[in-house]
Amino acid sequence: MEALVLDFINGFVEKNVILVYILFFVSNMLQLVFPPHPGDVVLVFQGYLTTLKGNFNFIPILFNAIAGTFIGSLIVYKFGFHKGDTVFKYRLIKKYIDEKHKKKAEKVFEKYGLYAIFLSKFIPGVNAILILFAGIFKVRSGVVYLSVLASSVVHHILVLLLGRFLGNNMQNVKRALSTYNGIVIALLVLTAIGIMVYKLITKRRLNQGKV
Repeated sequence: MEALVLDFINGFVEKNVILVYILFFVSNMLQLVFPPHPGDVVLVFQGYLTTLKGNFNFIPILFNAIAGTFIGSLIVYKFGFHKGDTVFKYRLIKKYIDEKHKKKAEKVFEKYGLYAIFLSKFIPGVNAILILFAGIFKVRSGVVYLSVLASSVVHHILVLLLGRFLGNNMQNVKRALSTYNGIVIALLVLTAIGIMVYKLITKRRLNQGKV
């Protein structure tokens, strides 16, 4: 599927600039609305296009990607907000999300609060699910939108820069994305451990002070 998407984009790049921008916008939106869509791969390709002379400069590509991601996130959030638990009646939702995901999402929101959505952007396959549950749990829209915007800016800049260095070699792209995801997850785990250790040390010091 990834190869087909890239081949399709390559055929339109030179002669259909506006259409390609629309396609990129839809791709970033689909990554939220339909998570199996290989949005990061297409985003890497967009980064590669910014190295070529033409109409695909870094800033327009970045803003277009952020806009697509934001609209996709808004759709998912609003869907969860208005439908509530009835979302589990939809066949497509049931295929990828069940009650176990709901319980895990509740724990994540309890533990990380407003940082949950931001962090989930860097973990493959998690972002759309947490945004959906943010809607179901009626998380304040301002918090959700700010988290989506901030995480999208950071994530998209990193992936676009990755594309500038990698070019359009499919094997390199997939290998780099795999490494990127592994590094990000490792950093998130280390950060979580660091926070837990810090809280534990702080709690002990407070307890010692009371004695």
